Amino acid sequence: MIATLQDIAKQAGVSPMTASRVLRGLGRVNPKTRQRVVTVARRLGYCRESVSQGLCSVRAGNDLHLRVLLGIQVSPKFGASDQPLHCQMDSQIIDPLSEQLELTGGKLVVIKLENLDQIVAEVQKHRPHGLVLRQPIPTDWLETLRPMLPAVYAVSYDHQSKVDSIYTNEHRSAALLYKKLTELGHQAIGWFGIVDRHATAHEWSDMYDSTCLVDRLCSSIHTVRYAAWANLAYCQIHNNRQPLILIERDWRHQKLVEVVSDVIGQFLQLRPQPTALVTPANDIALCVIEVLKQRGLRVPEDMSVVSYGGIKGQSVKKQLPRIASVCLPMDAIGKVIPELIRRRLAGFDALPMSLQLETEFLEGQSLGPVCH
Repeated sequence: MIATLQDIAKQAGVSPMTASRVLRGLGRVNPKTRQRVVTVARRLGYCRESVSQGLCSVRAGNDLHLRVLLGIQVSPKFGASDQPLHCQMDSQIIDPLSEQLELTGGKLVVIKLENLDQIVAEVQKHRPHGLVLRQPIPTDWLETLRPMLPAVYAVSYDHQSKVDSIYTNEHRSAALLYKKLTELGHQAIGWFGIVDRHATAHEWSDMYDSTCLVDRLCSSIHTVRYAAWANLAYCQIHNNRQPLILIERDWRHQKLVEVVSDVIGQFLQLRPQPTALVTPANDIALCVIEVLKQRGLRVPEDMSVVSYGGIKGQSVKKQLPRIASVCLPMDAIGKVIPELIRRRLAGFDALPMSLQLETEFLEGQSLGPVCH
C-alpha cells in the first residue's frame, strides 16, 4: 500500500499540513520536526532512495547548518592567477548568500567551474548540501550531479528541466522600463542589444561536447532579456512597433565603442528618431552616452539612456553620470537560495521550481522627459 500524507503525519506526530510543508519544502519548520517527518516518509517508502542519499550528510536536528558551493564560470584561456575569482555581479549575490548561511552556522565556498571532473572533486572534498550556479552548465553535467546534491541556478537561463532556478522576471523588468519611459513622454523607444561572439561565455560552451543542442543555442548572457524586449517591440497587436537592434560583436577583434557607434548611427537614421535607448548593461550604457556626446547629442535632453544593473546606495565615479537603470534583486536572490536547497533536501522528488523576483527602477541622470 502506498503511504499517504495522513500516514506520515500520524506516525511523525504532526499535522498533515506540517507534513505537507516539510515534504514540499515550504515555509519554516523546526529542524528536528523536519528530520522526523522525512525519516518517517522515507521509511514508509514515500520518498525515493535519492532522498536518502541527499540527506545522508545532513545531521539529524542540525540540517540548517548548510554547506554550499557556489560555482563561478571562468574563461578556459586564463589560469587561476590571471583572472579574478568573481566579478561585481557575483559579489552582489555572494555576500548576502554567505551572510544568510552564517546566520544558521552554515558556510559558503566559492569555486571555479572548469570541468565536470573538477566539480565532482570539489563536491567530494567539501561534501556540500547544495551547489549554486551563476552560469549554465551542460545538461549532461547536471544529470551526473543531480543524484549527488541539489543544484540551483541563480541566473536567467532556464531552459533545462529538473533543476531549481531563481532570478529576475525579465518580462516584468522590460515592462517596468517601458512604463517609466512612456510616463515621461517617450513614445519612440529604441532597444539595443549586443550578442557577443567568442566572449568568455562562448569559450565556455565551446570547451565541452554536449548531447543537448539547446545548451549551445542558449549561451548568450542576455538571451532571456532580449526575448522579453522582442515581446514588447514586435509581438503586440497595436501599431506602435518599436525598433529593436541586436548586433553581433566579435569579442576578439571589435571594441565595444566601435559596435556602439555603428548602432547609434542606425538609430539616428530612423524616423521617428528614438528619444530613449534601452541597453542591457551599464557598461554598454556608459559607452552609448559617450558616443552620443561625440555626435553632439545631450543626455538626457536630446536622448535618454536606461539600462540594467543598478545597485542601491552604490557610489558613482564623479566623472560618470548615474545611469537610470533596473536594479536586480541580487540580495534577495542570495537570501532565498538556502530555502530552495533545504526544500530539495527534504524531498528530491519535489517539483522543480523556477522563481522569478521583481526588479526595481533606480532614477539616474541619464533619464529625463521628452523635450519638445
